[in-house]
Amino acid sequence: MKNIALCLLLMTGLLMACNGSKNAQASPEGQAKKEGPARLVSPPTYWNNFEIFKDGAFVMATAEEQPATDDETNKRFLRELYSGIRYPVEAREKGIGGEVVIAVVLDQQGQLEKAYPVKSVGYGCDEESLRMIKRIYGKGQMPHLVDGMPVRVRFEVPVRFRLE
Repeated sequence: MKNIALCLLLMTGLLMACNGSKNAQASPEGQAKKEGPARLVSPPTYWNNFEIFKDGAFVMATAEEQPATDDETNKRFLRELYSGIRYPVEAREKGIGGEVVIAVVLDQQGQLEKAYPVKSVGYGCDEESLRMIKRIYGKGQMPHLVDGMPVRVRFEVPVRFRLE
């Protein structure tokens, strides 16, 4: 049953990403139903606010500088993120849900430089989100290239928690 629910969540997230519907599944911040099983809601895309390091500072990337993503990449990322994440016991017990946003910085070699929460829910959700992001990006990524040169990048990954 859990596998079916996870597959439905992943497919919903991918459909939303393909259709560009960024807020169709956003849950109202801090609101959660107390009955029913916990469910992790897939983000519509796996990154937001993509920035590149230029002239000594991070700046918003132009459309041409943004990474190209495809359905398979999104699907793989979402599967890895939500198959390993655990709804924190404290958040579940207190009926807490919402969206944690983790900022990720990758160096010019595609290695994780740092990850930190920029939007918090608390009750263990931030720590669980960081754990999974570090697990995924800690393996290293292909460096992002702008005009054929590797660049340092920063982006945000939303992780949604919702009880049903």
